[in-house]
Amino acid sequence: MSDEPIEIARQRERALLEEEGIYRQVLDAIADMVLVKGAHSRILWANKAFRDYYGMTNEELQELVDAPFNAPDNTQQYVADDRLVFTTGKTLEIPMERVTRHDGVVGLFHTVKSPIRDDDGQVRMTVGVSRNVAETVELREELLRARAQLERDRLSAFAAQLPGFLFQLRVVGTHAQFTFVSARVAEYYGVSASDLRASAGRFYDCIEDPDRVRDELRRTFSETSGLLSHVHRARGADGTWRWMELLARVQREPDGSITYHGYAHDVTERRRSEAEREALVAKLEARNREMEQFTYTISHDLKSPLVTIRGFVSGIEEDLRAGRLERALADLGRVRAASEKMSRMLSELLELSRVGRVAHVPSEIRVGDAIAEARELISARLAMRPVGILIEGEDVRVHADRTRLVQVFQNLLENAVKYMGDQPAPMLRVRCWDEGTDVRIDVVDNGMGIAPAHHQRIFGLFEKLDPRAEGSGVGLALVKSIVELHRGEIWVDSEGPGRGATFHLRLPRG
Repeated sequence: MSDEPIEIARQRERALLEEEGIYRQVLDAIADMVLVKGAHSRILWANKAFRDYYGMTNEELQELVDAPFNAPDNTQQYVADDRLVFTTGKTLEIPMERVTRHDGVVGLFHTVKSPIRDDDGQVRMTVGVSRNVAETVELREELLRARAQLERDRLSAFAAQLPGFLFQLRVVGTHAQFTFVSARVAEYYGVSASDLRASAGRFYDCIEDPDRVRDELRRTFSETSGLLSHVHRARGADGTWRWMELLARVQREPDGSITYHGYAHDVTERRRSEAEREALVAKLEARNREMEQFTYTISHDLKSPLVTIRGFVSGIEEDLRAGRLERALADLGRVRAASEKMSRMLSELLELSRVGRVAHVPSEIRVGDAIAEARELISARLAMRPVGILIEGEDVRVHADRTRLVQVFQNLLENAVKYMGDQPAPMLRVRCWDEGTDVRIDVVDNGMGIAPAHHQRIFGLFEKLDPRAEGSGVGLALVKSIVELHRGEIWVDSEGPGRGATFHLRLPRG
């Protein structure tokens, strides 16, 4: 055999080795890590980037499955990935995997593992190329954080212009966390936005009846889909209690959590208007009932003297035909009395109808002066039935229509004198005192007294407990109307007949 074929074979071998060396130099020059493994995930060769990352030479790496300092879970995953490439013969792309460096730092790598086949097409080795994407991931996360912060800043700037505050609340199971709260929350709930983000439970620190509100909100959140609403009272940073309304839209996430995107605002004025409207409606309904009763009472009570007049007019006609002049004159006297009664009733009704009108501009009045004026108006009655009158706290002052207030005292004093009965030592005591923002006045007598069953009835129109008593029964109805016109209240206490009575008044001082 000639030496020429042997020499050619040697030349080819040297060329292959030189070519392999060139390839290895090229692979050592790139920044990506390259790792060649044989069967059972044994390392055959690694490029310089890989050797530097692991801090080991090729000799130290050969026949290892992985470096001992890598996390066992990571190593097991590498072996599973290698096995998949060997068995399927397909390239495997791993978007992100963790690899521990020789100094313990864990990096994030994007890896592609491919099969290496022999001339028969059998997979003999795998080659993995890993690129460090930690900086890319960090940049992406930083970008996401920056975008999120930009959105929060824009949302905060927008929320600062609103007469309330915006919030986002995320609920996972029983755990709730505010992911966003605008700064004005402190104005309404007395707790800062940062404190609320740290602990959602701080939301209830300044809420009236927090346990009830917590239960109601949980029930509302669990039962409501779409837009929900809840109203409660909260104390702001300035100590002021306000009615607050929470409005939120429910967003149910794929992971089972729930996000509430909401807005809270002050509805104190709205609540006050609603309360005033409801009070006005109730007052109008009460007035309508009173008007119905008033109409019925007028038609009934005014009919009585008319019936009397009609009856005696017929009698007078018969008496005149029969020449019974004295009897006719007597009947005329009864007709005159009935017409006078009707005239008196109409006059008192007219006075009652005028109560709603302002007689004088309200002013600050010394209660003792109004009582003295009322005493002067009933001086004739007091002359006929002397009654001792004692006044306590006459320097107390109240803001009222002087003429109407004098009417109140005139009717109360006159009513007490009228119903003294046969009391041998009749006495009236008027007590006045300040009570917070109100003035309290008690008119106490030791007269005939009032049965408890009649304590409400006596304030009705034309109500007279004693039909024989003089007057038409309008006086206390007039008093009640005047007191209510001044946004006050009046009621009576009495233990019963013969035990005297106390009329209580409460009037706003201002």
